[in-house]
Amino acid sequence: MIVRYYDISASGRVGKGAIAPEARYCAVLWRDEHRIERRHFTAGVWRRLEEEAASASSSVDGDSEVRRAFAPSDAAAEIVATSMVDLSAAPLRVAAAIDAQLREHAI
Repeated sequence: MIVRYYDISASGRVGKGAIAPEARYCAVLWRDEHRIERRHFTAGVWRRLEEEAASASSSVDGDSEVRRAFAPSDAAAEIVATSMVDLSAAPLRVAAAIDAQLREHAI
């Protein structure tokens, strides 16, 4: 399954985000925090996130679903796609595997 990772600067905080549409996983880990914030969306939003996350572009448009997912109330947020990883994990371990990657790559 493909996981797209992002560097995020929003609302005075800096963090690392991940989106794995196939697993319906989206979360952000802010610098100096231990709790990973998960995001939940409708089926239509997941379809748009899947299209955007699959894009080869590292830039994230101001009106993108990715921006709304990570920084819904910060129009000035800076979000950059940093990597795309093909993650292999047992279905019940997917979230834990992505969480581990977020913690490993946290800024």
